[in-house]
Amino acid sequence: MFSNLNSLELKEQKSYLKEGAYLVTIKSLISSDSLDRKPRIPYIEYTAETKTGETCRIRLNGYKDGDGTSETAKEIRGKIFKQFLTNCGIKNFDDWVKSAKEAIGKSLYIALNTREYWTNDSDGKPVVRKAVEYKTSSPSDKPLTYNPSYNKVLSPQQLREFNEALKLHGQSEDVSNDDLPF
Repeated sequence: MFSNLNSLELKEQKSYLKEGAYLVTIKSLISSDSLDRKPRIPYIEYTAETKTGETCRIRLNGYKDGDGTSETAKEIRGKIFKQFLTNCGIKNFDDWVKSAKEAIGKSLYIALNTREYWTNDSDGKPVVRKAVEYKTSSPSDKPLTYNPSYNKVLSPQQLREFNEALKLHGQSEDVSNDDLPF
C-alpha cells in the first residue's frame, strides 16, 4: 500500500500570519513581470517571516503607463511602496528595482488586515472568503498596534449580490453582517 516511503520528500508545513501586527524579516521578492501570465495590475510581492517561522506575503501594487490608472492612484501606490521601503531602512530611491531588492533581509513591523469577498466554490456555490492583506508598516524600532477596524467586511451591495447568487444556486438563507449600523 505504501511501498515507496523512503523516496518521498516531505515539505515543511508553513504557518501563515493572520490579521495583526508583527515584527518580520523580508525573505524574498517576486515581481509579476516574472510570471508567464501577466496580471491586470502589476505588483511586487515580498515574503516575510517572524522569528517563530510564521510567514506572510506582502503585495504592493504598481501600474503600467497607459493602463488607465489615475494619477491619484499612481501617487498613492508610489507612496505606499516608498513608505514600505523607508521602513525597511532603504534611503536611495534612484532605481526602484535595486531599492526593492535591498529590502531583502531587512526587518520591520507590519500590520495585516482581512478583506472579505465572495466567489463560487468548485461546485459553483457562492461562498464568502477572507484574504489577509498588507495594511501598513513601521520601522523595526517602532512597534505597531493592530486595529481591528482595518478589516474590511462585505459592503451592503456585495451582501445583496451574494444573497442573490445564493438564491440562484438554490439556497434560501440570507447572509447578513451584524456589524452594519443599519
